[in-house]
Amino acid sequence: MNGFMKVLKYTYKSQTTSKSFIITTLIFILIIVGMMFLPSVIENLSANDKQDICLVDETGILSDNLDGLKNEFAESFNWNVASKDDMDRLIGRIHDDSIYGILAVTGGKDGLPEAEFITKRVTDDKHIKALHDYLQVRWSSAVLNKLQLSDEQKNLLTSRAGFKVEQLGKSFEDTYLLSYILMMILFMSILMYGSSVAGGVGYEKSNRVMEILITSVKPTQLLLGKTIGLGLAGLTQFFSYIIAGCGFYMLFKPKNATLGDLTFNISNINGLILVYLVIFFLLGYFFYATIYAGFGSIVSKNEDLPVVTMPLAMVLLICFFITMYTMTSPDGSIAVIFSIVPFSSPITMFTRILTTDVPLYQILLSIFVLIASIGIFGWLAARIYKVGVLLYGNMPKLKDLVLLVKNDQ
Repeated sequence: MNGFMKVLKYTYKSQTTSKSFIITTLIFILIIVGMMFLPSVIENLSANDKQDICLVDETGILSDNLDGLKNEFAESFNWNVASKDDMDRLIGRIHDDSIYGILAVTGGKDGLPEAEFITKRVTDDKHIKALHDYLQVRWSSAVLNKLQLSDEQKNLLTSRAGFKVEQLGKSFEDTYLLSYILMMILFMSILMYGSSVAGGVGYEKSNRVMEILITSVKPTQLLLGKTIGLGLAGLTQFFSYIIAGCGFYMLFKPKNATLGDLTFNISNINGLILVYLVIFFLLGYFFYATIYAGFGSIVSKNEDLPVVTMPLAMVLLICFFITMYTMTSPDGSIAVIFSIVPFSSPITMFTRILTTDVPLYQILLSIFVLIASIGIFGWLAARIYKVGVLLYGNMPKLKDLVLLVKNDQ
């Protein structure tokens, strides 16, 4: 126990006081803060950046009420009226980026107006849809005037049926962005600290430090001390992100912490979410760290480390993309299955908890499977670690490693 505590304290202290740890923590905090305030900065920079559009209207449906058109899109576009004869010249100006686009309105079949929006690239599809809706409103108004209906009849025809959406569960718009950010932090932390266990073992072996350590500390104590020490360091860094992010948010309260229609709502982080965050980070880290430690113990040179750790990193990356896919359907069967599978459950289950109301039995089942898997893989990794840390030369083949572990009683 004394040897285990010495390894744990040394690992934690050396990790948290290293320059790379401090620099990485500061960089991630700056990224988190930047994601909060970047939308506001972009909005302020583009507030006066209106785009020029030329209106070529053969029907008069829009040009007869040009002031109304300008007022409707005053924050987005500058309008200039042109004739059909200017089309070739205007298209040339689009290619030269002198104007954003041309809205051409012609009389189509049965006298119905047909509009075409010509542009080099569509930078905001919502504005194009708004132009279409405005044209439709102007046409409907013109038709109603021709029919000489009373104001009461016009209001009846243009009235809309009431429609509202009541969400009984968590809002997709309010939880998606926060879930994505926390999922990224969780994924990067598990990958970074899990792989650092393998890197630390490989470094100690390549410098023959392992031979000295083995004489004073049992291999199992060394394995547990390193993994738990790095896990606590990761948890320290993890909470630095959360505290800094919540602190900046509460202090400055950025009004536009959004991405499109998605909102970064810090109020969704409560005590229970933090508890689940800690649980799934630690379980995910220990699950992958034990496997990484076993892999790291069988290499003799740091150059060989990527060969044995790359498959595990690819598995974790695949699980990350699966989680991204399931974020739009967190109650689907795929999401439920991968929130139980131990390789993906640390990030998939935590993301589901953020985005939907997960039944308690599924959360407990996921935690139980992870703990059982850590026990199984931890026992296997300890056996591999015990015989692998003193293996030098070429990496042992799988069958040779199985025989060594089997014969080591």
